[in-house]
Amino acid sequence: VEPSGMSLADWVDRWLETSVRIRCAESTYAGYKRIMKGVILPLLGKYRLASLSRQVLADFVSGLCGHGYSRKTVQFTVSILSASLSSAVRLGVIDSFHRECLAIPRSYAKTANKREAVTPEQFQILLKEIPEAYKPCVVIGWMTGMRAGEILALRWSDVDFKADTISIARRVYHGRLAAPKDGSARVIRMGGALHAYLFQLRQRQMENEVRYGYYYRVGMPGAAVVARYKGEVKEKDVYRLVAAKEGGSPIEYSSLERAVRLASRKTGVACDMHTLRHSHATLLLEAGVPPKAVQQRLGHKTIRVTMEIYAHVTERMQDRLVDTIDHSPAFSWTECGQKAKKDG
Repeated sequence: VEPSGMSLADWVDRWLETSVRIRCAESTYAGYKRIMKGVILPLLGKYRLASLSRQVLADFVSGLCGHGYSRKTVQFTVSILSASLSSAVRLGVIDSFHRECLAIPRSYAKTANKREAVTPEQFQILLKEIPEAYKPCVVIGWMTGMRAGEILALRWSDVDFKADTISIARRVYHGRLAAPKDGSARVIRMGGALHAYLFQLRQRQMENEVRYGYYYRVGMPGAAVVARYKGEVKEKDVYRLVAAKEGGSPIEYSSLERAVRLASRKTGVACDMHTLRHSHATLLLEAGVPPKAVQQRLGHKTIRVTMEIYAHVTERMQDRLVDTIDHSPAFSWTECGQKAKKDG
């Protein structure tokens, strides 16, 4: 295709395969491709590169903002489009593009987090409708705040029953193993209830392995869901997954999400796997756990991310703080005045 007649869709296919896939991690490539195919190309794919005018680009950004995406999502989408067009300029496919028209309005703020936390009572109702094979994933998500992909990649070698810790060193991303999001490898503590639950789960899996014998599946190198990501130390021994079906097979991310959504519809409790993570953090913050500790447990890149996501929780905490001041004798002006009068 001549550069003068190349459409954005044609260029993106070439750019993803010749630049992004070769130079970036597989997870980055998958993320770029998802945004391109799902958001950018449906709106701009038909345009020739040379016809991406100021108005077209400005309308695209306005459309993203009008759709209700968070500012971070809009920034990520615009940066991918800008990167692809910049690459086209470097390779001489186009002379230039109107970069300034991709600027996001300063007045466009992050949309409010509308995700509602699930109460302990609602969680118990939901858990009754979760199929047995998926219950461990749901319980671990509720009690640790781990991401769904991190739970599906968890191995029994990551669980230390003596130290009561769980090491989070990998995640399942688009059917393959990858490093934790934003480099959030971490070690978290587990309480007595989770310790007992996981210990019983391990015993059941060991019984299943004896019963199935040769046909019991363990995590073996080469399987798509347990393929090693770049940089991971190669192990000689097979490993066993915490989130596994009765016969040892790994649980697929899509199947887990589908099971939780179905239980949500049956019970009327609005919930998915990320809601469990959100609920875990909300309950910790409302219980008075320092935000820094919550950030480290969830694996957020910075504490700023935690505070932005859970701003509504901290506002309620501030309200309770004021109530404490109003009802505490130590802060009562009347009590202080009476004490000062007596001392006088």
